Amino acid sequence: MSVPNELGSAGDPRQAELDSVDLEVILAGFGVTGVRSGGVVTAQGAPNMSVAVSAGTILVGGAVVALGANANVAIAAADPANGRFDLVTANGQGNVAVVPGVAAPRPVFPLIPASSAVLAAVFVPAAAAAISPWQIVDKRVTFGVQVPTVLATLGAEVAVTNSAAETTVLNFTLPGGWAKLPGAMMRVVATGNVDTPGAGPPTMTWRLKFGNATTISATLVAAPSVGLAAAPWEFRGLFTFRAVGAGGQVMAGGSLAGAIAPVPYAGDQGGGTTPADTTVDKGYGLAVKMGSAVAGATIRVEQAVAELLRV
Repeated sequence: MSVPNELGSAGDPRQAELDSVDLEVILAGFGVTGVRSGGVVTAQGAPNMSVAVSAGTILVGGAVVALGANANVAIAAADPANGRFDLVTANGQGNVAVVPGVAAPRPVFPLIPASSAVLAAVFVPAAAAAISPWQIVDKRVTFGVQVPTVLATLGAEVAVTNSAAETTVLNFTLPGGWAKLPGAMMRVVATGNVDTPGAGPPTMTWRLKFGNATTISATLVAAPSVGLAAAPWEFRGLFTFRAVGAGGQVMAGGSLAGAIAPVPYAGDQGGGTTPADTTVDKGYGLAVKMGSAVAGATIRVEQAVAELLRV
């Protein structure tokens, strides 16, 4: 977020004045509303009455929202006698908009819409016919340290006994377009304990599910020893994403460790290219089942969380 100096980068002295909305933009950052990446507002290569907004990711109250593809947004016609300030904003649905100000001899910023992050202020001089670079001031509050953002957590302990049926531990979706952003990663962690009092050994089968209409999965099978009582375990899974044409590719891998002998995935498993962006954004989950009929064997899932790691 910047305020230009009157004798420096400001093209007009009024751009160098601190507006009360500048303070609101800064305060919104304490409520985790701002920009994680992208969202840069620039003039067009051939200036006209519109500005370009780059793809990126914003946070609105801590929720991650993808801006998606680059966008062009129109600036309303200039007042013939007075200048004004417009704000370029993005809301919790990832929609970019221009909030027009009121033309006046000493114009002020318009109010920030609810659940929106401010990207830039655009000064529209009287009778202006195009928006040039000097008229745009960056107002993004950026989050340089990318703290994991929680998508889903386990509400109550889950106990899985001998059954061929699969028990879903977590179900969640990603913000629209997020899986196509460069460097996107997601982590799933679950912890608990296992009892194996009878003959065996039993098998624990973990499945990371992803995709929408067609579920792709990465499966990990472990065989804990017999005679365990409340033996702790920890499951860690990692999703990585990359754009492929109009869609994206998802890859998953992970490991199981603890009192049970460590069992890693043999490299990335379950990677698949999906036909559309909406497919890679939806339908994620973590499921587990006890695969062998061993009397008294129980898997307890005590904690589980899915987090967006970075974009």
